Parts: sequence; structure tokens; C-alpha cells
Amino acid sequence: MQTKVKETCFDTDENVLICAPTGAGKTNVAMLCILREINKTFDFRTKKAGDFKIVYISPLKALATEVVEKFDDKLKSLGVVVKEYTGDMGLTRQELQETHIIVATPEKWDVMTRKSSAIADMVTLIIIDEIHLLDEERGRVLECIVARTLMLAERNQKLIRLAGLSATLPNYVDVAKFMKVKKGLYYFSEAYRPVPLHKKFIGCRRPKANVKQTGGRDNDKDNKKQQKDNQKTIRTEKDVMNEVCYDFVKENLINGEQVLVFVHSRRETYELAKYLLYQAQIKDDFDLFRPGKDTPEVRQGMLINNDLKKLVGKGLGSHNAGLARRDRRTIEQAFLAGSLRVVVCTATLAWGVNLPAHMVIIKGTDIYEPGVGWKDLSILDV
Repeated sequence: MQTKVKETCFDTDENVLICAPTGAGKTNVAMLCILREINKTFDFRTKKAGDFKIVYISPLKALATEVVEKFDDKLKSLGVVVKEYTGDMGLTRQELQETHIIVATPEKWDVMTRKSSAIADMVTLIIIDEIHLLDEERGRVLECIVARTLMLAERNQKLIRLAGLSATLPNYVDVAKFMKVKKGLYYFSEAYRPVPLHKKFIGCRRPKANVKQTGGRDNDKDNKKQQKDNQKTIRTEKDVMNEVCYDFVKENLINGEQVLVFVHSRRETYELAKYLLYQAQIKDDFDLFRPGKDTPEVRQGMLINNDLKKLVGKGLGSHNAGLARRDRRTIEQAFLAGSLRVVVCTATLAWGVNLPAHMVIIKGTDIYEPGVGWKDLSILDV
């Protein structure tokens, strides 16, 4: 994929839109665009990069942290300063001016460019990761950023390059027009996915309640008692989903594989993890979940959250945006190291945080959105 886009990304200043499946290496394409900017100001005497400013728009804080680490590791030998600018990490005006690559969330960069264009005027390249979020609730912020950047470039008669990175989009031609992309539109199919993806959908129905109806008024009391007893034992749709989920987790653990289970609320990341442990206790499968002994990342002393300490001690992880930054990083590193083999998480973990798992379970396909109610999970999220 990188070979095909090199001619446009590295050898020209054209706006680009790259649509490719997860894992195909879109971050490396961003690196090609960044190296183009470094080349323009590189000082061959000192072997250091000159003065330039790039903004990398990342949809989530968790992803921003990973991008900063990746770019910092690759570019620090050239004297390039990479900083995170999100809700977690603020930067002073002085720090913003000294930073070469600013990795920001859409909202943070939008607010900053609304107030003042002092920093925005210095920017020569804006990379927007996961631009398919245009269709989601936060898409309007990305629209503002693109529109304002194009307006700024026209007003100052100065080149500001736009690079959009996206999962496979259905209407990529429309998005390319919106971003004023001419020659730099590339669409890569699922064939470019490094590991083939097998999708399986399992429908879980609500089990029928076996309530015995005995006719006649005299038996009303008996009927009510019977119904009350049955209500205590009625299995819900959620119970069926939990059971299916446990079976899949167990099957993968027996084969020595790692599993990520996605749920749609922060509270359920703990509830489902506790349920899995409870089932393991009943079925005598505790040994399957046992954490790796030799990995320091999983030490309970490194964690702040008490619920998480209890889970991790038994070999299960939980991950959501409500956790402290340190706890999130510890869980990610422990999963990467293989000391945690099951992590129950929310969609925060899906956006670009690269944790290799043999199986990914998405529990439930409808999500609750305040002010809207229940709605289907977007296929792009899946």
C-alpha cells in the first residue's frame, strides 16, 4: 500500500485521501507526508530538522498517546518535537510554538483555531486520522476543521496540505471532493488487510418462559404463585448473550489465544468481567484465566482503581475512558505482553489502539445515545 501512495504522498504536495482497512499501515502513510515536510527544512550540516509545524488530528485520547509515542520514537534523532494536545495534556502557547508535530483531538484543535489563528498560520500539513467519523456525531467538528483550513489557505495564499486517513468508506469520492483532493485519492479493498478477518453473527433470542396456566378462578392464587416463581428463574436475552460470550472466551483460552470483548457501557466492562469470573468459578475453569506470572505490567500495585485490582489479580482486564490514564496504559501493556488474555472494554479501545487479539467479541449491536434513545451500532464501528 505504501509503495502505491509514495509517489503522491512523498514526492508532491497534493491533498490526499487514503481509504484502507485497519492494520494496512495508514500511520506509515502519514509518516511519508511528515517526512516530505521535514525534507523541506532539513539542515544537512547539523543533521537536524528545521522549523515546521504539523497537526495530527486523532479521534481519541488513547490513540493520541500511541501516535505520540510512535512518532517520537522514530523522529527524535532528527530533533523533531512531538507533543500531545488533548483533554489529558494541555500545552502553553510557548510549548505549542516549540513543537513540530502537535497530536490533538478534533475538539481541542477546533477550539484553538476558533480563538486565534496564530499557531494555525504556521501549520503546513494537517493529517486527519479516522476521517470516516464525518458521518458520526463528531463529524461536524471535522467538517469545521477542513473548511477552516481551506479558507485559511485561500486567505493567506499559502499551501496547507490536507491528508485524510480512513477505513474503507462507501462514498469516498464525495469526501475527496470535500477535501479538494485531485490526484491523491486511493482506495484499498479488504485484500490489503494483513490478517484475513472472519465475521460471524450470532442472534440471541429472548427465551420463552414456561409458565403453566391452570384455568378457573379458584386457581388464581396458584397461578400468581406459579408466575412469581417463574419470574425468579426466567432467563433474559442478556443472560443468553453472556452464556454465549463465556463459551467463546473459554474456547479461545483453551487454545491459548487472547480475546477482546467489546461492550457498550463503562459499567458493563466490570459487570461482564465479574460474570466471566463467576462462571469460571462454577465450572472450575479458573486456571484458564490465570494471569502470566513473570510480567511486571500486571502488578496490582501499579493500578489505582480498586475494581480493576480485583479483576487483574484473577487474570481479567477491564478498559474504558473513565479509568485513570495510568490504569488504561497498564491494561494495554499487560495485554500486549500477554499477561492478561481477556480484556472487557468499550469502543475507546477500538480506535487505532493496536492490541492484537485472535478473537474480538462485540456483545450487543444496539447502543444507547442520550437524546436519541437506542440505535443500531454503525457498521463502520464494527
